[in-house]
Amino acid sequence: MKEDYTPWTSVQVKQVRLSLGLTLKEMAALIGMSDVNLHYIEQGKHSLGYDYIAILEDDYGLSTQRVNRLMRQYHAEQSAETDKERAAAKLDKIKLGKKR
Repeated sequence: MKEDYTPWTSVQVKQVRLSLGLTLKEMAALIGMSDVNLHYIEQGKHSLGYDYIAILEDDYGLSTQRVNRLMRQYHAEQSAETDKERAAAKLDKIKLGKKR
């Protein structure tokens, strides 16, 4: 049911994909859409349908909480100024499944 899923913004879709290290084609293949459609979603021209959100949440465990952690991790990597900060941000990916 669509009420069971929180909509994803275009920014969330792109940043989660990048944080996971997936290409457009890879992420699109995971959820069963074309890379062109995913590109349009990331550009804000289309929205990610609830059926695709269900696949990401139910099949791949990308709950709202995990998406928020991936977004924070993505921002940490992007804002890192030194090699040490970048390495630490990347290592945080390992901790995504663990409670802090």
